[in-house]
Amino acid sequence: DDDGIWMDYIDTLVNFSDYDLALMKANRLIEKDPTNIEANKIRARIYHEQGKYKWTYDIYESILRQNRLERSAWSGYAFAKMNAGDWPEALNYFSEIVEHDYENRTALQNIYEIQHAHRPTLETGYRTYTQGEDNTITTRSVAYSSNITKDTQFSLHYDHITVDRPSVPEFGINSLDLAIDDTTFELHHRFNKLLEGEIGGGYYFGLDDGFSFHTGMDYRILENGWLRANYFLNRPWYDPLEAANRDGNFSEVDFSFDWNFSKTWGLFLGVKQLDYFIDGSSDYGKKKSFTGILTRRFKIADSIPEFYLSYSFYRSLFDYENNDLRPIEMVESEQHTLSFNLEHWLSKRCAVMLAGSVSKDLDRKLKGWGYNPGVKIKIGKHFEFFLNYNFSSESANAGGGETNAFNFMLRSKL
Repeated sequence: DDDGIWMDYIDTLVNFSDYDLALMKANRLIEKDPTNIEANKIRARIYHEQGKYKWTYDIYESILRQNRLERSAWSGYAFAKMNAGDWPEALNYFSEIVEHDYENRTALQNIYEIQHAHRPTLETGYRTYTQGEDNTITTRSVAYSSNITKDTQFSLHYDHITVDRPSVPEFGINSLDLAIDDTTFELHHRFNKLLEGEIGGGYYFGLDDGFSFHTGMDYRILENGWLRANYFLNRPWYDPLEAANRDGNFSEVDFSFDWNFSKTWGLFLGVKQLDYFIDGSSDYGKKKSFTGILTRRFKIADSIPEFYLSYSFYRSLFDYENNDLRPIEMVESEQHTLSFNLEHWLSKRCAVMLAGSVSKDLDRKLKGWGYNPGVKIKIGKHFEFFLNYNFSSESANAGGGETNAFNFMLRSKL
């Protein structure tokens, strides 16, 4: 029949990625007969292949209202939910398929992969950060996370941080050799499709002992657009190193907007205020900053799908509480940065990563550059290994100079 011929034609257009024309033809068939299940399914397929996963939801709901036994609609809906990051709903829909077709290998495999991805996770890490030749911050970390329910996740994080600095008598710089133990926990809950929240706290000692608190909220205000807010109270402050020498701590409030407004473009806007304290509770000053990042994703080849170019603008201001008391020099900055990020999977088990950047700070009249190579290796079904190195020609602190960071992490699925 005529509709069958049109469906074959539309299917061919989709196979050749001519989505605009295919969508126009599919919509004509749907206008003619809104109950045309095949036309609605191919419209959902077009949105899926364009990365507009959430646009398919109403289409699949409409199909399933007509026929609850339409297995391809359940499957398409499940994949859309999974690709959009809504894994609890994806798990429900794959399970619905298995209830009626218990030998469906695709559904069974995706149920296993979702459950495996959300099993309890244990991460161990090591990071050493060096500014100049001798100023070093070393962090050894352990983190555990687990889903309490399908919508609630619990995480526990422990850092052992050592701060080392040699003395330089001719410049009046005393040596530092401090150890900080910082333990935090967090509960993250998804209330609905639009709203997520988290609350947590912790305790640290080694500087001035103290309890910390954190709360945050994520709200989806646009398709693929999230508004985020966070508040941190009483966190240890040890960078720059002189802050550790004065038992520093800080509190922070930040707001951000993160929007992937197309399949290839992303925008991030963020504002932040940090309140710094020294000697336990003395108000030292406030830092206010704005960050804007515009990112473009490029597809070089099928084997190298993840390549991003970004431009970022960063502006920060600092107000001292007492201009006569400035033991920790803080800098103001207006920085413009161009950067790239590339990830390439050599095989199913191994990926290499490379990032690089060039920047110019107009306030400090400095030009900088950096690079960040890394590797990611999957070991069996339960282990992932990450290793990377980061070099920057200019530190963000007042002292300036080169910085080097070495990072290692082992992630285990329990």
